[in-house]
Amino acid sequence: GISDGQELDPSVVKAGRTLTSPIHSRSPVVQRALVLNGTPIRVPDGVGDLDRFSDLGSWTVESWVKLASATETGAIIKRTNENARESFELGVNNNQPYIRFETASGQAVVAGAQPSLALPAGEWVHLAGVFDSANDSLRLYVNGVGYQAQVTLLEPATDKGWTTLGEGLAGVLDEVRVWSYVRSGAEIEASRDRILNTPASLLGVVANYRFDDGQNTTVTNPLTGVVTGYGAEDSRYPLD
Repeated sequence: GISDGQELDPSVVKAGRTLTSPIHSRSPVVQRALVLNGTPIRVPDGVGDLDRFSDLGSWTVESWVKLASATETGAIIKRTNENARESFELGVNNNQPYIRFETASGQAVVAGAQPSLALPAGEWVHLAGVFDSANDSLRLYVNGVGYQAQVTLLEPATDKGWTTLGEGLAGVLDEVRVWSYVRSGAEIEASRDRILNTPASLLGVVANYRFDDGQNTTVTNPLTGVVTGYGAEDSRYPLD
């Protein structure tokens, strides 16, 4: 047997194995992904009055996705403000990937969604969308390669709202990340195949969903006691 104190000590080895901590959702880390059924999953915006998605200038959003069929249409990750404007949306239209945003007046800017690039069903593909405010561009990357860039003088709508994963899609997501700056093609290519271990001090990471926290239907924040009905823990601000 082992004591309660030993359960929490990662240095203790029993029968040749380190122990599993009962209070840490990623102990041990098991590679998992998020299975989608078309129902959007809303993720927490922040703590208290902090809404980390509300006022991004330039940004990068990225994800691995495996679509269930050849006719999937929906949003991998989408930010919608209180006026029903999309601040950013990475998604597919009949398996054709796109990155888009809407202005405060509702005008849409899109890169991608071309019939010449329909993603295969049942295969993992990495997608990234980058909005560069300083250089007036919106760019889509597929498997680390720049696919299409859209020149625009328009800016995405901002303000408070909500952020969702997987709306309308059947398939699997993994390693969904949001950054508060322009990531270059080289940076996207270098990190897309790597697990991002995100300490709170890592610059520019707004959210990092690894989906390795198990089959949670709820998550309890031990600092505040708040129970949230989300099955995905954000490794940028982990709740363990």
